[in-house]
Amino acid sequence: CGKKALEEERDCQERYSRFLQELDAYQEEKNGAEREVFQYENQFYEVKQEVIEQIYCWEKENTELHLQTEILQEMVRAIENYNTETDYWSIRGLANSEFDQVNQKISSEVLQRNQELSEKQSEKKQLGEELEQWKKHKEPEPERSEAVKGNRRLLEEKGIPYLQFYKVIDFDSRLSEPQRAYLEEALLNMGILDALIIPKEYKEQVLTLDEGVCDRYIFGDAAYVRNNLMDYLDVDNENGDIFLYQNVSKILTAIGWKDNENSIEGNGTWIDKNGNYRMGIVEGTITKNYTPCFIGARAREQYRLDKIQRLEEEYKKLENMIQILDEQSDRLKQRKICLETEWKSFPK
Repeated sequence: CGKKALEEERDCQERYSRFLQELDAYQEEKNGAEREVFQYENQFYEVKQEVIEQIYCWEKENTELHLQTEILQEMVRAIENYNTETDYWSIRGLANSEFDQVNQKISSEVLQRNQELSEKQSEKKQLGEELEQWKKHKEPEPERSEAVKGNRRLLEEKGIPYLQFYKVIDFDSRLSEPQRAYLEEALLNMGILDALIIPKEYKEQVLTLDEGVCDRYIFGDAAYVRNNLMDYLDVDNENGDIFLYQNVSKILTAIGWKDNENSIEGNGTWIDKNGNYRMGIVEGTITKNYTPCFIGARAREQYRLDKIQRLEEEYKKLENMIQILDEQSDRLKQRKICLETEWKSFPK
C-alpha cells in the first residue's frame, strides 16, 4: 500500500511539473500576444497619425478644394475613433458639401462664360455680315418703317418709277459743315429728305395704293418761291439728264430759304440758316448735333468708309473679347479637372 502511495505521489509530481511547464508556456504565449497587441496598437496609432498628417498636407497642397477648420477637426476625431466597423470613405464624405459647393461654383462660372461666349460669337457673326454688306458698296439710308419699305417694294412691282430726293441733290460748295448739317437735319425732320420724286402722271395711282403701306411723295407741282434752296443745293446730275435737272430744280425752287435779310409770307415751306423750318402751319427746330451723311455721293461714300472703319474696330474688339472668354473658359475647365483630381486623391 505504501508503494502504491509513492507511485501516486510521483505521478502527481510529474503532472504538476508538466502543468507548470504548460503554464509557463501559456504565460509566455500570453505575454507575446500582449506585446503583439501593444505593437499593433502603437502601429495603429501611428497609422492614424500618419493619415491625419496626410489629410492636412493634402488639404494644404490643394489648389481648388480647401476645407474649413471645423471639417478637418471632425475628420481627425473620426480617424481617432476609427474601428473595424467604420467605413473609411465616410471620413472623406464629411467634405462632400465643400466639394459640391466648389464644384457647383466652378460649373456655374463655366456655364456663364459659355453663354457670354455664345452671345459674343453671335454678335461677331452679325457684325461680320453687316461689315461685309458695307464693304459691298452699301450706302447709308435714312431709317424707314416696314410700311415704307413695303410701299417701295410695291412701287417696283407695279413698275412705277421714282427717285429718292436725297440721292439727286448735293450741297453747294459755299456751304460750311455746320450749315450742311443744319440743312440736312431740317430736311430729314421735315420728311422731305427721303421723299420720293414721282412723275405727275403716276400721282393718282400712288395715292391709292394698297392698305398697310405708306410713303412721302414729291410730284414737282409746288409753287415757286423767290428765295429758295436752289442757291444752296445743287442737282446731282452726272449724266446731264435735262428732265431730271428740271424736275429736281423745280422742287428746290419750291422750298424757301429764310435768313435775316428776307422773309417768306404765308403758310409756305421754308428752312432758315439755323435749321428751323416750316411746313404749312407747322414749324420745327433741329438738335444741331447731327452729322450729315445722306446728301451728296461723296458724303455717302465717306460715311460708308467711316462706318466700315468703326465696324472693323468693333469687330476687332469682339475678337479680343472672344479670345479672353475662350481663355477664361479653358481655365475654368482646367480648374474643374483639378478639383476632381484633388477630390479623388484624398489620402487612402
